[in-house]
Amino acid sequence: MTEGFGTIADIDLKNGTVGYRRLDDDDTRRFFGGGGIGAKLLIDSKDAGAIVIANGLLTGLPVPTACKTSILFRSPLTGVFGETSVGGMWGAELRKAGIDIIIIRGESPAPVYLFICDGAVEIRDAASLWGMDTFEAHDILASALPPGARIGVIGPAGENGVLFASIMFEGIVPRSAGRTGGARCSAGKKSRV
Repeated sequence: MTEGFGTIADIDLKNGTVGYRRLDDDDTRRFFGGGGIGAKLLIDSKDAGAIVIANGLLTGLPVPTACKTSILFRSPLTGVFGETSVGGMWGAELRKAGIDIIIIRGESPAPVYLFICDGAVEIRDAASLWGMDTFEAHDILASALPPGARIGVIGPAGENGVLFASIMFEGIVPRSAGRTGGARCSAGKKSRV
């Protein structure tokens, strides 16, 4: 059942590097779902500032309600474990692009965003997007990326340290990963997501 699931992109924003590995099949069975797998990877990372974005085992498959992606981090709001989730097509497209789990570590020296396509992650310059609201940043990225690209962004609330800031997905009809301050964590890494 786990065959084809478990590609992890391990991103170090400080050094600008991306590594790839497979999730251990035993972990897939023991920590079912994006939240469980993500929590295990967050704890294993031993990086207090890491962010884990994890699809569930069924995300992107033709199964009712199998559309959730979990985002896990140390919450700036509570100081302890934080998890939020988002529905919509973003997680399905992440899987279609060949990645199931993203681990983001380190702080970029300058604003960046992640471009994911065909199993590869590129760290791209986002300086021109810094300070924009989520709708404006989404529209600019949508015009620069391949048609149909799924986009998740943070806005000024996250950039300015609002502890409960949300990560917004899907543009004009947005989906929100809105609990426990994920956008603040992303902004702390200078990542627009």
